[in-house]
Amino acid sequence: MAGEFGNPEIVQEEVDILLIGGGMACCGAAYEVMQWADAAKKEAGVDLKIRLVDKAAMDRSGAVAQGLSAINTYIGTEQDPADYARMVSNDLMGITRDDLAYDVGRHVDDSVHLFEEWGLPIWKTDESGERHDGSKGLPALKDGGKPVRSGKWQIMINGESYKWIVAEAAKKALGADRIQERIFIVKLVNDKNDKNRVAGAVGFSTRDHKVMIYKAKAILLAAGGCVNIFRPRSVGEGTGRAWYPVWNAGSTYAMAAEAGAELTMMENRFVPARFKDGYGPVGAWFLLFKAQATNAYGEVYMVKNKELLNDYPPYGQAAVPASCLRNHLMLKEMKEGRGPICRRPDRGGRRDRRGPGRGANTASPCPATRGPGPQPSTLPRQVAIGVDEDAPDLGSQGLEDPGHQGLPVEKEQSLVLPSHASRPATGEDDACDVFAGRDRDCGRGVGCHEPGVAGLLPGSQC
Repeated sequence: MAGEFGNPEIVQEEVDILLIGGGMACCGAAYEVMQWADAAKKEAGVDLKIRLVDKAAMDRSGAVAQGLSAINTYIGTEQDPADYARMVSNDLMGITRDDLAYDVGRHVDDSVHLFEEWGLPIWKTDESGERHDGSKGLPALKDGGKPVRSGKWQIMINGESYKWIVAEAAKKALGADRIQERIFIVKLVNDKNDKNRVAGAVGFSTRDHKVMIYKAKAILLAAGGCVNIFRPRSVGEGTGRAWYPVWNAGSTYAMAAEAGAELTMMENRFVPARFKDGYGPVGAWFLLFKAQATNAYGEVYMVKNKELLNDYPPYGQAAVPASCLRNHLMLKEMKEGRGPICRRPDRGGRRDRRGPGRGANTASPCPATRGPGPQPSTLPRQVAIGVDEDAPDLGSQGLEDPGHQGLPVEKEQSLVLPSHASRPATGEDDACDVFAGRDRDCGRGVGCHEPGVAGLLPGSQC
């Protein structure tokens, strides 16, 4: 009968090395471990039994499943691992393990070189300084190629097939007979003679009526992080949308903790700002396109609230203040009624695809409030709008219904956006039009979402 587990077949297997997970971590580990396994067989005649178990399918498993447009860390010749460790420490306000961060900095470039060798296209800069995407055949990074950097540490890639490429390398290294997909590991098993050792793992097949039991001498557990712990502010269509895979339920942490492992570097909680509709990372907009973030009045809140950073030395005085402090200044604007927060590619240092960028000091209101209609100072209380995923829900509908008051808001004031009917065609190249990637015609009253504004509610008009 559907929905009943009944009496499943119990399958036991004993291995030397068990890799739990099929994302980037275990794919990399699979590639590396086979070099040691081949050496052990050649030099000592030991044939190690290795098994990789993934609850999904390796080709699209893990945090990189849908691809990426950049690799977040590449040291290159401009920095060194110590610089990287200092950056990590500053961004997380000193709550880090410098030895672990330094280790990442020591090894990350070798991994990136392998990715490129396996076929990942990486953007390059030629001798004249012109940028090219990864299809142009410029020298590889390990041969002196110069990557296109979107920030100090990030490099741009053609990354839609990023995970496919890495999974293919892992599969070739391991061989199909060492890989089991659609096996969901749910518990680690301690050694009955030594509770400080893990002796195996238990899971079940998501396709067959089987329970799988593995005994192993060494286990690498890398089954993903944890998503949707905190309720997002947008509880309508926003619930369940995240830049990180929503199926990552924290099993890595839970199983390790239940088995007695120490969880290190878990003191930081990352609650990022994300843009409306896409719910994607904002790094490329600010790092590559040099966009600015402003409040509804067009004020750059990082400049306006700069003095607040002095309360958090030395992290507030760094050239790039810690991420949580940047969010702190943003939240101040929203709590004091100057939201929504706008991402402004038209106010950055780069030209957009249709004309020159406006000066960084240009004072113009957020496009969400420009034109006829109520301005921020005269707006009635409605519902709080924001991008803080950890904030309590204050209502997710009602921008197009002036009578909807949402839940009570004591200290916050939000915006009622002017509809298309109240905005004549101006011909202005609004920020919501730049890099929007979709058709729109605000002048003729066609409804559209506004990717240029962070924190607006579903169904709002630009």
